[in-house]
Amino acid sequence: MSIKIEVWIGDCGITCSTYKSCKDMRKSGAISKGAILVRSFTAKNWFEAMSMHYKLMGWGPYNPPKLPNGDIDPSVLEPLNDF
Repeated sequence: MSIKIEVWIGDCGITCSTYKSCKDMRKSGAISKGAILVRSFTAKNWFEAMSMHYKLMGWGPYNPPKLPNGDIDPSVLEPLNDF
C-alpha cells in the first residue's frame, strides 16, 4: 500500500513527511502557517519516499541510515503507516 507524502517549504526549512504527519505539524505550528506545499507523491516505504524526494530536489541519491555492520537500516524498508 502506498502512502501520500507531502513536501512543504517554509520559515523552518523543508519538511518531507506523510500527509497525516504534515497535517499534525501544521496544526502544532511545526510547519509555519506561511509554508507552501511544494509537491505530493506516494511511496510504499521511507526509502522510496526519500529516494523520490532527493531526486526531485536534485540532491543526488538518497543514502539511508546504516547499521554498524554497514547494512541498510531495515526500518527504512518497512511499509509506511499514516494513522
